[in-house]
Amino acid sequence: MRERLVKRNVKHKRLRPIYMKNFIQWFIGVFVLMAFFIGCQATNDKTGKITISAEEKKLNLQAPNGEYLAGGDLVRLKEMLAPCIGTIEKDSVVYDFEILSIQYDSLHYGFIADIEFVTKSGYHNHLIMEHDGKEE
Repeated sequence: MRERLVKRNVKHKRLRPIYMKNFIQWFIGVFVLMAFFIGCQATNDKTGKITISAEEKKLNLQAPNGEYLAGGDLVRLKEMLAPCIGTIEKDSVVYDFEILSIQYDSLHYGFIADIEFVTKSGYHNHLIMEHDGKEE
């Protein structure tokens, strides 16, 4: 008789199998969505290493003939220049540099850009880029 009273007074809450199955499916769905969104945000490029200063944002990436240097994208331009500057600095790739100025000379087809830069270590120099007017 005592066992009977104990069983009536103690109420155990159990998750029914159908609710547990729904919970597991919901949890897996949320996990997959989180993995998808995190994977979309992670990229393979070096834009996290490239910093753009306020002075660099003021640079004119449009040549006098109307064409744009590196498609008008400053991050892309710095990605293109980083291996060249790294070779000069005896390093594989240097991302810590600032573009000081860009001077353009027009050609019959395309243009030449004289890019003045300074690295974080204080190295100051120029790079010359030629754009022949063809798409890359």
